[in-house]
Amino acid sequence: MALALSLVACATVARPTFDEIRHGTLRGIAETPIGLRDGAWVGPELSPGGASRLHVVLWSEPVAFGDLDGQPGDEAVVLAGASTGGSGSFVYIAAFARRDGRLGEATATLVGDRVKVLALSIADRRVTLDILEPGPGDALCCPSRLARKTYALQGSALVPVATTATRSVSLADLAGTEWILVSLGDRPIPAGARPPTLVIDGTRLAGFGGCNRYTGTIDEKTPGMVTVGPLATTNMACMGPAADIEARYLGGLTRVTRYTIVAGRLQLIYVEDGTPKPLTFERRPTTVPGAPPR
Repeated sequence: MALALSLVACATVARPTFDEIRHGTLRGIAETPIGLRDGAWVGPELSPGGASRLHVVLWSEPVAFGDLDGQPGDEAVVLAGASTGGSGSFVYIAAFARRDGRLGEATATLVGDRVKVLALSIADRRVTLDILEPGPGDALCCPSRLARKTYALQGSALVPVATTATRSVSLADLAGTEWILVSLGDRPIPAGARPPTLVIDGTRLAGFGGCNRYTGTIDEKTPGMVTVGPLATTNMACMGPAADIEARYLGGLTRVTRYTIVAGRLQLIYVEDGTPKPLTFERRPTTVPGAPPR
């Protein structure tokens, strides 16, 4: 009977939902706990009459669910960004859990300033966060060193237990995957349109441009900084939205000067009218002939 009641109790503890967390309470970012509303919070003026305020935004991805405390019910691990409007952009990590049937407060732990998140996962009651952080000689805007941070839950806070910095990110980390374009210069690909794709294999790149196939070269002399060579395309006639997408995509691709990874998404950055703009891709696993095993 006791075993049966225990199993029933475990089954009734639902993990926190992201919609709940968007209205949860976070400690550790501001001087007092902050109550999120629709995943955001704006603080008061930092100085009388000043324009600076603390802005906190909950990231919609990545999110990880898993057991961190050995108690019934999974925890939810999320990331949040905080900024006062200056150059700093601070990334925090936090774990939400149910307490007595209700969503408990979470204590946020600082990950770093302007780091780029690659992956988030939970295994063996530990949180693993893969990031790009500034390496020697890196500007804060453009981190290139791969690092893995491991956290354990203590009370309501994730406490770092290990950090391993490995090497600089390179084009080899982008190989072995077909990348699917999801936005072009911060504008999403129109619904119903076939999105462009990108595959990188060594110093070669290839893909679908929106109407035609294309191939070309990509060269990285400095970590994170690239040059895309002339592109060759097939000659299928393009009309309507496909023609516009292809022209804009290939035009941006040939002007790409650097790349970064944000929350598992690849961004190729080009400049248009003096303004940096991203080509943003999501990965789709694929087998690339000649690519090294991953």
